[in-house]
This record gives sequence, structure tokens and C-alpha cells, in this order.
Amino acid sequence: MTDKAIIGTTAVLARTGMACAMHVFPLALVSFYLMFAPVWAPRFTSRSYDDARYLQLGLLAIMAVLLAAPKIRAGVLSVWNDLGRLVQTLLVVFLAGGIASAAFSEAPHLAALELGLVIQLAFLTLFICVLVRQQGITADKSLTVAVCAGAALICVQFWLMQAIALFEGRRFSWAHPFLEFANVRFFSQYQSYVLFLLPVPMLVLGLSWKWKTVLYVVAANFWALQWMVGTRAVWIAFVVALLAVCVASRSGRVAFVRTHLLLVLAGAIIFAGYLGATATSGDVTGIPQKLSVMKRGSGSVNERVLLAREALGTIADKPLTGIGPGQFGLMNYSLRAAHPHNAPLQLLSEYGLLAGGAGIALGLALLIFAVRSMRAAEVSGQNAICVSLAAALIMGMVESLFSGGIIMPHAQMMLCIVAGWLLGHRLAIRDQGMRPERVSQLRLALTLSVVAAALVTTLVSFEYWSVVRDMPISAQRWHPHFWQYGRFSAW
Repeated sequence: MTDKAIIGTTAVLARTGMACAMHVFPLALVSFYLMFAPVWAPRFTSRSYDDARYLQLGLLAIMAVLLAAPKIRAGVLSVWNDLGRLVQTLLVVFLAGGIASAAFSEAPHLAALELGLVIQLAFLTLFICVLVRQQGITADKSLTVAVCAGAALICVQFWLMQAIALFEGRRFSWAHPFLEFANVRFFSQYQSYVLFLLPVPMLVLGLSWKWKTVLYVVAANFWALQWMVGTRAVWIAFVVALLAVCVASRSGRVAFVRTHLLLVLAGAIIFAGYLGATATSGDVTGIPQKLSVMKRGSGSVNERVLLAREALGTIADKPLTGIGPGQFGLMNYSLRAAHPHNAPLQLLSEYGLLAGGAGIALGLALLIFAVRSMRAAEVSGQNAICVSLAAALIMGMVESLFSGGIIMPHAQMMLCIVAGWLLGHRLAIRDQGMRPERVSQLRLALTLSVVAAALVTTLVSFEYWSVVRDMPISAQRWHPHFWQYGRFSAW
């Protein structure tokens, strides 16, 4: 073999290796996040909420770097073109209105941080769509295994901590190390996107009966945790999503509903056994009142009504620009909350009627797309994954109407990943159909906006950490928003 042939062969192999790496690495990265984010607690900042946020921002920053790959840029532009003019216009209006709102707000740096995150999350949605399009069944297998592995890790952690507490003869702590984020409702907002996805591996992996049994055990235990520390919002969202499947799906709906109701029942049986085993010292459930759906009273409902009034008053005061992205918690009101616990009200109060309305319209378009996906897919075989994804998307978005989960890292990431996953399945792959100069302009705008957003969130994150790293946790006065000190703007 001549030197030229050797060099040519080496170059071809190098290009092939780079192409494979650009396919495998992003999918592996997202899968790693899905698997370990639910139990991530490295004590990097000594604040569990901030730990979750830094993990999220780290993944998004790496996604921005991957824009350097031409194939990824081309894939994202293709997805953008397939979204259609209406969705494109709504997204531009939402972001442009957010920038205007930030410029007139009292804390522009906080608004810039929020907008930077929104831009990166929008890019993540398109990025996941590209991965699913390009890798097909490989992406389905990787993402479903990662989601189920994350749920399994939560269940193993829970029962292991229970066993250790029993062995040591002490009372089980719900705050540490299990579910440290439960106090800010991470768990339920994560659950709302995951519960419908747990049986999906049976559709794409061809599991043996032994592995199916393991999967059902994990799903049942995950539902048991919903019975223990879940929120009423998740139950409402679950019912709405099941009804959507029953109304929209054309076939197989009975099998789909039966599978999930059996898992709910299995979780209830595990929960009942847990109640029986922990009924000591007059404490019927052993679960703190603030976490137990059985003990929680109407106080949270009353708070949400008051928060809705505050949000409506803010909208009336500043209908055009709003108070600024991420700044509802900076207002002077008596309730211990950093957001109105309702996604549409938060968008309208923070972004104004025009930009906030565009954001709500984007959410409605996504819900309509999910319902149409149910109608287009058969609830059997490989294509049934679309029904599960659509149900998960509906459940998560409905839950956010009562919790305002769009501010939480886990809920934000799951929303974008599930939406991109479904889009990757349902959007037709077409030629871009754009003039070369138009493609060039969009490529430049995409790269600049995502890279700038990543720089903003990275720089301000380090600024925040440098200020609060030595601040005692007792100094926190308010519930978190973007950071643990969500209503602390001095930094």
C-alpha cells in the first residue's frame, strides 16, 4: 500500500471516527443526565437546589459547544424549518419580548440569566429532536434505559436508606440523604414526566419475562413513592393524561390504561405495606406532613389562590413588559413563594401580555401536537412510544398549572427532552427548502444566540457561587427560584 493510500485510508477512518463520536457522545451525555440527575447530591455548593442547577447548566453548556459540529448545526436548522412559521414566530416574539421586559426590569442581570437558560432549553429541545431523528431506535433505547435507570436508582436509594435506618435503630430521615430536593417539590415535578415512560422499554428492547418483571417492580415502587410523597397536582395531571389517551388514541387504549392502572394499584399495595410497617408512636404514616398528600391540608390551595391574585395584580400594573423574567419572587408580598405556582400566570406576570401570551401559545401548540401524535400512532408495537411520550408531556405540562414546575431544573430538562423526543418521532424529515444565504443567516443567529446564552449563564453562575459559598444556610429567608437564594438580588 502506498503512502498516499495509507494517508487517505487514515483520513477516512478519522472522519468516520469523528462522525461516530459526534453521534454517540451527545446521546451518552443526555443519558447520563437522565440516569443520575434525580439522585445527584455531590455537595458541591452545600445546597441541594444549587447542585441540581449546576448540573443542568453544565450539560447545557456542553450542548452549546457541540454546535461546532456542522452536522449538528444542519440538523438543528432542519428541525427549525420543520417547526413551521407559526411556532417560529411565537418563539421569536417570546424571546424578543423577554429581552424588552429584561431591559425595563429592576434586576436586568437576573433577567439575562433567565433568558439565557430559556434559549439553551429551546436549543436542547431541537438538539434532542436531531438525536432521535439521526439515531432512531438507538436513541429510543438509550433514552428509555436512562429514564428507567434513574427511577430505579431513586427506588434503590429509598429502600436502602430505610434499611440502614432500621438496622441502626433510628428514625428514617426524609430530608437527608433521600429526596433532599423534596422540600422544593423536585420529586413530584420529575415524576410527572417519568411515570408514563417506565413501561416504554418493553416496546423497544424486546425484554425477556425476567427483565419485564424487574421493570414492573421498579415502576410499582416508583408509584409507591408517588403515593407516599407525591402531590395532588400529579394525580390530577395523571387523570387528564389518561383521559387524553382514551379520547385521542384510535386503538390499544384499553391495554395502555390497564397497564398504568395496574402499576398504580401495585404502588398502592406497596404503600399500604409501608404504612403498616411504620405505624408507630402515633405517627400513622411516618411521613412529614409537608410531604404527605394524606396529611397535607388546604393551606397550599389557599396560598395558590393568593399567589394568583398577586400575579393578576402584577399583570394589571405592568401589562406590556411585565416585571422581568424570573423576578416574581423579588416583589414585596407576604407569602413564602418565589413564583405564582402556575406556569401561565408566571409567564404573563414576568414577560408581559404579548411575550407571555406567546409563551403560553407555544405551550398550547405543544399540547395540541401531543394529542395529534396520539391520534396518529397505534398503541401497539414500536410506534406506541409516541403515545407514552405524548401522555408524559401532557401530564408534566398539566402538573405545571398547579406547581409552576417550569422553574425547577428537573422539570425544565424533562419537558425539553420529552418534547424533543416526541418531535423527533413525529416531524417529517424534509429538505430545508431555504436559500443558501438564508441558511447561512440562520446558522449564524443560532450559533451566536446559544453560545451567548451559555456564556451568560456560566459567568453569572460563578458570580453567584462566589457570593454565597460562605453564606450560612440559615441566612436564606425565602424559597428558591433560579438559585437557592432565589429572592436575593444583591449579587
